[in-house]
Amino acid sequence: MRNTVDVRPSFLGKGVLTAIVVLFSSILLTACGIESAGNSPSETAVVSKEPKSNRTTNSDQSSNEKRVVAHAMGETEITGTPQRVVVLTNEGIEALLALGVKPVGATRSWSGEVGEGTPWYAHIQAEMENVIVVGGEEQPDVELIWSLKPDLIIGNATRQGKLYRQLSKIAPTIFSETLSADWKPNLELYAEALNRTEQGERVVAEFDQRITDARQKLGKHTVMTVSLVRFLPNSARVYYKDSFAGVMVEQLGFARPEPQNKQKHSARVKQERIPDLDGDVLFFSMSEEGPDQMDSVPNAASWQQHSLWSNLQAVQNGRVFEVNDVVWNRSGGVKAAHLMLDDVLKYVEKIKG
Repeated sequence: MRNTVDVRPSFLGKGVLTAIVVLFSSILLTACGIESAGNSPSETAVVSKEPKSNRTTNSDQSSNEKRVVAHAMGETEITGTPQRVVVLTNEGIEALLALGVKPVGATRSWSGEVGEGTPWYAHIQAEMENVIVVGGEEQPDVELIWSLKPDLIIGNATRQGKLYRQLSKIAPTIFSETLSADWKPNLELYAEALNRTEQGERVVAEFDQRITDARQKLGKHTVMTVSLVRFLPNSARVYYKDSFAGVMVEQLGFARPEPQNKQKHSARVKQERIPDLDGDVLFFSMSEEGPDQMDSVPNAASWQQHSLWSNLQAVQNGRVFEVNDVVWNRSGGVKAAHLMLDDVLKYVEKIKG
């Protein structure tokens, strides 16, 4: 009968060997975790050991870095650079695209069609190909958002404040506080959440440079007063300084007619207020929101056939221009701002003749 020989060193007991095996396995698992971290939102991230003062919030930083972002609903911890983003506002969509981020899901544009047709504004349609529509801004589909497995949700307290708790259980969620006329603060917040702070600063700086260049090109023509009007089905709306177009006009250095020189957003007016629409230049649009578009056309015609309309200085001087409603009023984002700037420069060139 063959004897069994115990080859283990006599100073290693069973308990010691077990501890060694466990320790060795832990080292291997930790190494694997470090290599694969960031491949999936569900994986455990490793906190960077780099001193906080040396860290950056740019996408070239370690994908495992944890950051705390302050926003309208409090503070949210985000790990690394999000890859699957759902965005719930029109201006937020434009901010993401400008930052080089294509969302996996987004709320449809305000004039987007629910059924046939495209859910996106024309100026972002190509970039939004294959992006899943998750409902409208005022009623996004929470279950559909969950099914997309996002690692970041970007929304707005005004639009989706009541859904914040639900959404934050799906993924880290960042809400801007308002949808103001100035798109820059929100873009900077989104850039921070996306770990693209430098890109955000660059987007804002490039636009500011365009404004500076445009003011130089416009020269003495910025002394003109600019009137901003939008035709609705049964009335018109005059836009003041605290509107998207109003902020842009002010940044370019234009003055506003006295009745429109108010730090407010807008006001509905009837035809007896037509004299308040006068200016050296008058830009008007017609509502493109759903069925309003068809009703706005005959309404605009009735205003322009009114005797008070023909008395406007802008009308008499041939300085009335129809502009795109989405770009000048509906979208409210960085891409629309660039397009509006293009429009202003184009029409002032016509005035120069």
